[in-house]
Amino acid sequence: MNSTIALFSSARQNGNTDKLLQQINTQWPMEVIDLESLTISTYNYENKYQTDDFYALIDKILQCENIVFVSPVYWSAVTPLMKNFIDRLCELLDEPNLKHKAKQLKAKQAFVITTSASLEVSSTFANFFKELFRYFGMKFSGLLHIYCREGYDGENNDAQINEFLAKISGERNSFSKGSRKNV
Repeated sequence: MNSTIALFSSARQNGNTDKLLQQINTQWPMEVIDLESLTISTYNYENKYQTDDFYALIDKILQCENIVFVSPVYWSAVTPLMKNFIDRLCELLDEPNLKHKAKQLKAKQAFVITTSASLEVSSTFANFFKELFRYFGMKFSGLLHIYCREGYDGENNDAQINEFLAKISGERNSFSKGSRKNV
């Protein structure tokens, strides 16, 4: 189980965050799941859902060692689709027949890749992930934020991307083949 999965969400396909992910994916191959292509019901306390893609996605995630959450910063937060997916993770703790899956998340290394129009990543955004990973017992292994007020410029980001990849290379044991897929 030496693999990486990226959960990608952005309101703009081929936008700044997508371009950053594509650039990283050439150096750190991973399977990219575009949350826009999936149907994931919103979380509810009754845990009653129409048939959707959530369980298949969770099973796919649990087969990987590394989980990369990829979202631009929107008003100090993740995209609505990413938040919806993260909210649904609560079901893993609510339902007795799913708790074993929540426990399997403890063995995962978690990463965040983001872009924004601010020079620094929002502390609210970063702390959201820090608390999420703590709550599920995942290891917060790295965060890469790229400033994109004037759009994405891959050449000017090489040094920052290489620094991020070098820093986390000790965290990752190996790579899996990169691709963009639906569940």
